Amino acid sequence: MAVLDFWNYKGTREPDGAAFFEQSPGWNARHYCNWEAFPGPLVLSIRSALSLFDFLEHHGHPVIVRDGDVVPAMQSSARKENKAPSGLVGDTRGSRMPVTVDRILNLQQVMQCEFYETLYEANSNLVAQSPMIPSDGRHARFVDAISTTADAEDSQDSVGNYRYDAESRTRQWAERMLDAARSRSVPGRVLLSMLAHGSETQLARSVAWALEQTSCYGSLIGGFNIVGLGVDGASSTDVYRLCSTLGEKLRANAPHLPVFCTGGSARVVDGSPPLVLRLIASGVDLVESRYPFIMAECGYALDLFNESCSPEEEVSAPTLYVSVRNGSWVKDARPFLLRCRSPASERRCRIGRKYARAYWYHLFQVHEMLGPILLILHNVQQYLAFFDEIQEAIREGSFHALCTRFQAIP
Repeated sequence: MAVLDFWNYKGTREPDGAAFFEQSPGWNARHYCNWEAFPGPLVLSIRSALSLFDFLEHHGHPVIVRDGDVVPAMQSSARKENKAPSGLVGDTRGSRMPVTVDRILNLQQVMQCEFYETLYEANSNLVAQSPMIPSDGRHARFVDAISTTADAEDSQDSVGNYRYDAESRTRQWAERMLDAARSRSVPGRVLLSMLAHGSETQLARSVAWALEQTSCYGSLIGGFNIVGLGVDGASSTDVYRLCSTLGEKLRANAPHLPVFCTGGSARVVDGSPPLVLRLIASGVDLVESRYPFIMAECGYALDLFNESCSPEEEVSAPTLYVSVRNGSWVKDARPFLLRCRSPASERRCRIGRKYARAYWYHLFQVHEMLGPILLILHNVQQYLAFFDEIQEAIREGSFHALCTRFQAIP
């Protein structure tokens, strides 16, 4: 299903998506999504199962600023005039749009989507560098552009002088949304967001709460959404441990409901093949990742099947990515992908076999807008081919061999 993402990477004024759809009930929101917003790295999300609030803030989750009728004095004119709605109210990190349960449900009422997430709270300020994402100057500048500062001496989340507990706030959002959705008979099923961080005791408490909501709301809940991965700089190993623990507990008690993993930050679930395979092995059914977009923003073309290597350059380990700013490409007339080693890649990856390496190099040297556009499309094609390989491996019973190939054995 195509989902419109109203977020604008460069920080310019973003459209009020909820108001647009509320005022235009005849517009088919599900087909409003298009590719015109590129080349920003994260401007558009197209998913199989959706999150309705990704447009609210560039880290993918709202920041709750209060629970009551008193509104702190903050940046937006609505707050300065003390006109924010009463009740549980959230805010985007840039303070550009107030968030309420009714506002989200109004959007869902128009879009008629199969799934929509409950709002959640997660501090993703401190995130460890993934070994699968290149660490260079371009990546550092990109990370700096989308990062916010955090108080390393205080592990408790805060907005200004207002402090809150992320876990309890996430539950408040969920319970308010479930109550409102049931009373309003909102179409679609709810994905219950759960924070994946903390001790075994905290995880067990989260699972117990989620199962209690499942029992209370029945068929209204369509699955579980694991979020907040990578909080306080969790490594890929910790992410796998958290997902595995939650997945096993949820599978044991609610085997009929799917488990989603949506992270909550562009850098939290890095989406690299080894981590994706580990998440799937732990019981996760759907993984949301911006990995292809991040890699394209940094100038890297995905090569998940070692198809950019000539026979004499054969390597045993997967290449995963290649820089399009490689100086050796200046006069190289060969296409980026030199051969076919995967039926899925041959079927999907047309762009990597069409354009010469010298052309790729030229586009990025002169900062031509077409460069990031083509690179994003190529990376998306590679990523989709990778998931085709996963599905085929599961059908054929060779998933373990695929994990071994990508060095993804837990």
